[in-house]
Amino acid sequence: MMISKYLKVIISHTLLGICFAFFYTQLSVPSFNEVDIKTRNIMSRTDFNLPNKNTYLLKIWGDSAIEKVLLNGTQIAHFIYKQRKVLKEYYYVITPEMVKVGKNDLDISPGKNRTMRVKNNIVVSELGVILFKNTPVIYIEDTIDLYLMFVAAFILLGFIALFLFERFVGLAFDKFLMMHVFASAPCLLFMLLLSQLNKYLPAKVLYFSRSYFNFCFFFIFVFYLPLLFIFLLSQLKKLRSKISDLELKDRFLGLVFIQWWLARSMITKLMISFFCLLLLCNLLLFVRLEFFAEFFANIVFCLISAVVILTLLKIRDEKNN
Repeated sequence: MMISKYLKVIISHTLLGICFAFFYTQLSVPSFNEVDIKTRNIMSRTDFNLPNKNTYLLKIWGDSAIEKVLLNGTQIAHFIYKQRKVLKEYYYVITPEMVKVGKNDLDISPGKNRTMRVKNNIVVSELGVILFKNTPVIYIEDTIDLYLMFVAAFILLGFIALFLFERFVGLAFDKFLMMHVFASAPCLLFMLLLSQLNKYLPAKVLYFSRSYFNFCFFFIFVFYLPLLFIFLLSQLKKLRSKISDLELKDRFLGLVFIQWWLARSMITKLMISFFCLLLLCNLLLFVRLEFFAEFFANIVFCLISAVVILTLLKIRDEKNN
């Protein structure tokens, strides 16, 4: 029975390691050949050097409208226009057919003071980068050693989870293992969707190798805690008659918290969730995961709005009574 339990951990986490290693080689880049040229105080004409014939994003902005833009003598039209309070921003896509390797001439009319920027990416952040389809990148090398490293790491994580489970929770292990492994499924499905989209869209979304692990850990963590809480809650309902058992309380560390949580009012639960997520936003900003911090900040706003509404309703009901 003990061997069977260990074998389940090894097999399940070996498969997880293989899957995450596969997506690591497909969706992660250590670096890419970035082109980012910015020129200020352009009156009517400027030139810039491009290393190869790829797709580039051209942005021109200033406090006056643009009538015509010529790149190497060919007129190009903007595809996005943004009106700021003062500035007017124009975005152009430069296709490989328009590009010259080396010096490229840009003419803008009318001749007003503007700023120009040319880059071979759409978005770059701490998490990753959105590139045009033909932007050259250096992918992580797909080797046996890399897969063995991932498999070994995931098996180690599996045995750590097994140790913590057996040390602190006295419940059925098979159900916990199923929940523990299933927590990785949403992240893997998202990676699969992203890899398929990269094949068919005109742009590709890639993670930097340093941020791939942060994203995976965070994505799994988001699903893992709710699943763990649901699992413990379901087990608590089954063991309701044994709650007074001192030995069970000593082993089931989550029992006290669950009992305390269930006894709280909805307003209190929302307030606790609000402060926890607010702290999480600060931690995410500290590790430079601004995208996730912004996502949870929206949830924080909804939570505090719900607290205010429920509190007002409670005050109204108390006055009526």
